[in-house]
Amino acid sequence: HLISVNLHLPSTLSKFIERLNVSRFKDYDIVIAHSTTGAHLAKLAQKKYGIPYIAVWHGSDINYTPLESKYKFNEVKSYVSNAACNVYVSKALKNTSESLFGEHENCVIYNGVDDIFKPIENKVHVRKKNNCDDRTVIAFVGGLLAVKKLNSNLLKRK
Repeated sequence: HLISVNLHLPSTLSKFIERLNVSRFKDYDIVIAHSTTGAHLAKLAQKKYGIPYIAVWHGSDINYTPLESKYKFNEVKSYVSNAACNVYVSKALKNTSESLFGEHENCVIYNGVDDIFKPIENKVHVRKKNNCDDRTVIAFVGGLLAVKKLNSNLLKRK
């Protein structure tokens, strides 16, 4: 913890664990990796077995982690650059990533509370309001943290 989290350096123990786990991917055609830990293992599988990977990025992965140290910046840049495709949760996040790491294969898949997904009281309310009794209603579960830059009114809801 001290080496990897506080000093932002790779540890010998993590290298040992990586070697044990990367072989789990050898029989797959593609790996979808979430965040830096997943992207790290996926990149190792790509290098060892030639398996392409898709990296899925959330805000802190791009907005904060690369700024923690030069090592972290280069690490995330490597994951982004080597991914067959990078999936971002917003266009703003994609733009930030491109400004940091240059252009790369990417797409945006929105999630969270925004113009598309809105906080609601319950499923019955949504069905009635949108006249969709015969359709599936999907609930989103996510953290309402200040770092998510949610509207402050949403944080005050009961």
